[in-house]
Amino acid sequence: MKLISEVCVDPLVKCEMFDLRRSVRAVLFNDKGEVALVNNKNCGWYALPGGTIDEGDSLESALRRECREEVGAEIKILAELGLIIEQRNEQGRIRINYYFVAKVVGELGEPKLEADEIEDGMTLEFHNLEKAIQLIREARPFGNNELLGKYQQATELAAITYYRGAQEWFI
Repeated sequence: MKLISEVCVDPLVKCEMFDLRRSVRAVLFNDKGEVALVNNKNCGWYALPGGTIDEGDSLESALRRECREEVGAEIKILAELGLIIEQRNEQGRIRINYYFVAKVVGELGEPKLEADEIEDGMTLEFHNLEKAIQLIREARPFGNNELLGKYQQATELAAITYYRGAQEWFI
């Protein structure tokens, strides 16, 4: 997978690798060509659907599971988009985010959110590509998860704007 970007939002610390975590995310389209965004209303940021890769999961199976949980739908993976590496020095962690382009298959059901996701006010929204980019760019993370939100904002913005510039490759 192509490296899209490395993200380190802490200007006071030299970025170094520590504990490795991996996650998957999708630029996910519905049948109207709109992009799925997860709105974390109680934290002030938007994310593309996805999450942590569990032990034994392939990238594709993890993405399908996360989309069933967050979107309430099955998906068809159309292409690999790339990867983004986050250097989270304050957590002693490096996170590798694998991004895909996918589409919803069938009807949307009810998301199956975890307790912390419900607490964050997670809701699913669909927007045209430009509006999705605008919402991610203009988000203002706050509260206990402010730093996490800033990482999420930086990585999602890098991925979705990369997709916008290269979308003819994925059609």
